Amino acid sequence: MLPAFQFSLGHQVLQGLVTVGKYDGTHPCLTAGTTAGKVLIHCPHSRSETQNEVIFLNINRKITSVATGLLNPNLGHDVLMVGTETSLMVYDVEENADLFFKEVHDGVNVIAFGNIFNIDAPLCVVGGNCSIQAFDHEGTELFWTVTGDNVSALAFCDVNDDGVAELICGTEDFEMRVFHHEDVIKEITETDVVIRVEPLHKQRFAYALMHGTVGVYDKLTRAWRVKSKNRVNCINCFDLDNDGVPELIAGWENGKVEVRNEKTGEVVSKDYFQAPIAALVHADYRLDGRTCLMCLTTEGDVRGWLPSSAGGDGMSGGGGPGMSGGMSKLGMGQEAKDGELFRELNSKKQALTQELASFQEQVKQFKQGGKDTAQGVIPTDTKLNISLKSNKTQGTVELHLMTSNYSVIRAVVIFAEHLFDGEACMLHPMPPSNNVIVQISPSKDVQTTMNIKAMAGLSSNSVQYHVFEMTYAMPKFAMYHSIEAHQVTKTPEGFCQFYLSKRPNWLWNWIHKSFINIDEQMPQPKGADKALVLDAHFISLRTGRASLKFPCRLDILHIQHTSFADVYYTTPSVNAGRCSPEPCFGGVAARVGFSAFFAMLVILASSLDEATCGASLNSTRVALWINCKTGRLTLLALACSLHFGVHVAHGRGIRQLSIWQLAQPNKLRRQSP
Repeated sequence: MLPAFQFSLGHQVLQGLVTVGKYDGTHPCLTAGTTAGKVLIHCPHSRSETQNEVIFLNINRKITSVATGLLNPNLGHDVLMVGTETSLMVYDVEENADLFFKEVHDGVNVIAFGNIFNIDAPLCVVGGNCSIQAFDHEGTELFWTVTGDNVSALAFCDVNDDGVAELICGTEDFEMRVFHHEDVIKEITETDVVIRVEPLHKQRFAYALMHGTVGVYDKLTRAWRVKSKNRVNCINCFDLDNDGVPELIAGWENGKVEVRNEKTGEVVSKDYFQAPIAALVHADYRLDGRTCLMCLTTEGDVRGWLPSSAGGDGMSGGGGPGMSGGMSKLGMGQEAKDGELFRELNSKKQALTQELASFQEQVKQFKQGGKDTAQGVIPTDTKLNISLKSNKTQGTVELHLMTSNYSVIRAVVIFAEHLFDGEACMLHPMPPSNNVIVQISPSKDVQTTMNIKAMAGLSSNSVQYHVFEMTYAMPKFAMYHSIEAHQVTKTPEGFCQFYLSKRPNWLWNWIHKSFINIDEQMPQPKGADKALVLDAHFISLRTGRASLKFPCRLDILHIQHTSFADVYYTTPSVNAGRCSPEPCFGGVAARVGFSAFFAMLVILASSLDEATCGASLNSTRVALWINCKTGRLTLLALACSLHFGVHVAHGRGIRQLSIWQLAQPNKLRRQSP
């Protein structure tokens, strides 16, 4: 890539702590966090001859995040927001004065500037230890909610095309949560810590993971992703080819900068630096009316590129062999679309050509080898059968691969997220057999799809092999084994009881899809309790303890036969006892025994309108009132040392109640607005 300009700041900058702000309302200034608790501000358009081009602000604390924005519209210029491990400072660079200084006990891992639904004022949104807070220009907290882990990324993007930007939060528990005000409208589980999230185009947003994955989501569905052996440091979205659609720009630890097509992920250009990339930003830094992309390294080197134009200037200038003058070759408008279509068709052509060549080579070897070669070809009716089974002895899930005849499996390759280190597993059975067992022990309860490739031959000495390519879904709760009621040695102590306006068959269908080795037909429970219409028990393969129980009884006290379900689970780390129900609202009650294990279980309660929840933990008590219509949470009483965050989310007529254990005790002492 041919830069339009380049210079050096002369100081090292920290990774990810870079932004651009107009502190006087007109001139953009490059701002970066440096070592020793200082903020560097590069002012190339200095209005005074005595003013230095580079100035420093002493924070005297370890800087964790920086951002700029028009937090106070009455000022008419941007302010600088600096986060540290325990505080947030908002500073007016132009007036050399603090707007406010706020102690944030949860810390400030990341800062985002924007607007939250139902709040008119622009906000400084900070993510810390399992919490998200938002402050206005006076330092007043206008928003607070909880997350499942430490916040590592924040961004605003209108993911559902409703005209209102949602808040996307990435956390260290590999999750991305999309907030519409306080409601979580989507939870996405990734394969590593989410370190960056950037709005891309319309409902599309880009993300980056710690282990070197970058990708794009379109309307909360993953469009594509690529994984590298190098660590990705930063991402940005910028329209370099000037076609109206921004590209995804990624900066890497090895000094490489990649430009990828936002629809396919194909690399269209790249450049290299001598130091790791610290950040990618864009602004009209030369004040010529054209926004440019700027890249900073950790050594303080800066390069800027302009988007290509119809006249051939900007990015299109120069560029010999090996340079990324290819950016200008993308063209504009219809030419760019035609080029993308040509690349797609050419890729399909190459795949078909390789497949045809492989078949031709097999036919050639078959004709030359005669009968000896024919003995190595498996029968044409050979099928590969796949099933999942529980292994209680080893505490794992077994993937069974079996051929339909005497053909043997020489090798198996499985690609799947959340199941294996490196997202792949390769197995060579010795000796080859027609039945191969793969031990799987996922650490998290996440539904995933396994892409399986099995190489089968007639015998272990075969020369010709056939490759079966199949996909198989791993249910979310595969690590829980179904058992009979008489096999339960210890009844779980924690519990949750709620009303469910669904028939027992509906609950059984959900169990059949979410667990393994479940019969399609709902069995009739054994016992004297005639009101018991469904009784299901499960033990955890991770601990070997009884973890889940689904008794479903028919409520004969109501005229309409409304069924409800009790969910019981063990709490090995917390001594959770039963609690008596609090006063009900509208005749509906829910009783919850809280524990950290509850984070793995999402309760589906479509008929839950209003309820009171209580818990008794080690002679302490918490009482919470949950209004599922508004999604608001009111704290009634607090007298315990075990702290929880409770969130109510809406979606397609089904309410989702999720509970997470928090690390900070002071958060439950306040009321949600």
